[in-house]
Amino acid sequence: MSEALSPPLHLRALAASAVIGSGRSGGGTVTPQQLLTQAAASGLRARAGRKAGVFSGGIVLCPPESQPVAGGPMMATLLRLMGDPDAALIDEWAGLAKAKGVRVAEATVPAVLDWWSRQPHRSDVVFEVLGVRAGWLASLNPAWRKPVAGGEIPANGDDVWQTGTPPERTALLTTVRSQDPRRALALVQATWKNDGADERRRFVEVLRVGLSMDDEPFLEAALDDKSKLVRRAAAESLGPLNGSRFKARMNERARAMIGVTRKGAATRITLTPPSEIDPSWERDDVDPMAKTAGKRAYWLKTVLGAADLSVLTDVSGLDAAGVIKALRDDDYFDDALAAIIQAVQVSKEPAWISAVATASLGRIKKDTGVFFQLFGILAGPESEAFALDVLGNDRFAPEERWALLGTLEHAWSESFSVAALKMLLEQKASKNVHMLYNLVSQVANVVAPAAASFFEETVRAMFTDEPTDSFKKSIDRVRLRADMHKEFAS
Repeated sequence: MSEALSPPLHLRALAASAVIGSGRSGGGTVTPQQLLTQAAASGLRARAGRKAGVFSGGIVLCPPESQPVAGGPMMATLLRLMGDPDAALIDEWAGLAKAKGVRVAEATVPAVLDWWSRQPHRSDVVFEVLGVRAGWLASLNPAWRKPVAGGEIPANGDDVWQTGTPPERTALLTTVRSQDPRRALALVQATWKNDGADERRRFVEVLRVGLSMDDEPFLEAALDDKSKLVRRAAAESLGPLNGSRFKARMNERARAMIGVTRKGAATRITLTPPSEIDPSWERDDVDPMAKTAGKRAYWLKTVLGAADLSVLTDVSGLDAAGVIKALRDDDYFDDALAAIIQAVQVSKEPAWISAVATASLGRIKKDTGVFFQLFGILAGPESEAFALDVLGNDRFAPEERWALLGTLEHAWSESFSVAALKMLLEQKASKNVHMLYNLVSQVANVVAPAAASFFEETVRAMFTDEPTDSFKKSIDRVRLRADMHKEFAS
């Protein structure tokens, strides 16, 4: 039996020999003891990433580790998680390990590395807490190599850029961009003419990190790209860039649509989108032949959404709340509100977020979708205070409250977790409680582990008897997270 076979194939061949006999399988006559020895060796090589083959030199030894191994209870929890891998929980475990300055024990590294390498979205923090050994093992097994952005620019970075695969090049660009933005831009420019449209689009998206006016000339030129996807990516990148020519053009177009009339102390804003647009607008990703219902409304939303919000305040002389009040009776109010929300997602100005929320809560028309967008704009403590303020309104049904809370994907603080759960507990339970499973599951991922008892009480109150098994899984998940945090805190 050839030792040139990869370990998995060698194990399959050995299994065949065990079933039908080594003589009949073509592997020569071997004793049971010899067969088991070969199987043990191949199994060890498979777990370590070692592939059989011909080498001209020895293997470089693994460099020494600098961080201590995670303690017994911590490693026991990781092994439990690996029994039925859950990416979110393993990522959370890794984040706690990194914060504590510990790493995965050597014997467990290959199993975690093998699982990690097969994930569609490979977590940087998981790879980091595997220690130096992860990089060394990956050098022995190409399938385990790390095609995600690293912390240091590799010495052969220029070679990787010229000859690497698309994922390797994107990973390299992400690394370079985080440390040397100008060099990253130069890399993109160096191969731009020879890169495919999909690569060009991805590279433009990577350049959004650390975006500055140094990138503006390149992105402005990219608006002339032959690919519509690349032009759109360039326009989306230029939109948040204050001082860009793109932003100036959108501001000018927006001003032309805004009219202001005053009668006594009252101010009214009227919006008049054009009946036809100049073909040059297409360069800025404004489709002159839009097939959506209402071209004028589409053009208004596209332009106003990409313009500075200060255009509305400067033209009207009103603050954010005043602008929305003055727009309230306009025929294009819904379109204007959608555009303002789009612009707020870029500016993240609290005054505008508050104004949009207040206006939406005061409307007879119930549109929960507005709040899904608003909840995703702020982060951390700001989003928590805003969420509690909004969700205190009695217009939201239980399922809407669960759904809105599920959009807050950051790790919740303990105080917010308790306040939000109490709000849910005090509300009359939904009649369609079984439809809330996915929403409850989402909250179970982010609620503060210290609020585990409040979470369980809230979920159990949704049922007249015992929660169903699916809801119990969410309770168990929060309990597990609570135990995991306690282990790292000790």
